[in-house]
Amino acid sequence: MEDTLIVQQVVGHGMTLAILNLGPCSMLPPHYHPRAANFVVAMSGTTDTFMVEENGARTVKTTLTPGKMTIFPQASLHMMQNTGMFCTA
Repeated sequence: MEDTLIVQQVVGHGMTLAILNLGPCSMLPPHYHPRAANFVVAMSGTTDTFMVEENGARTVKTTLTPGKMTIFPQASLHMMQNTGMFCTA
């Protein structure tokens, strides 16, 4: 289950920003934000992010560790998976 806190400073600026607690081995399934870009900052652990380019050409993978960030453009299909040290395949 995710815990989110909406930061009021981003309201009205065409972007979303949330604090997300993604448990060990958890995955946020593919989704998109039709009205805003999505700003993601890693606070702890290791998270793999995936985004499908708008023309479907390729999937962009980024690994976030503490202090790293990524931006998913408005309406881009994206997902995240916690791959931290407590996750085993």
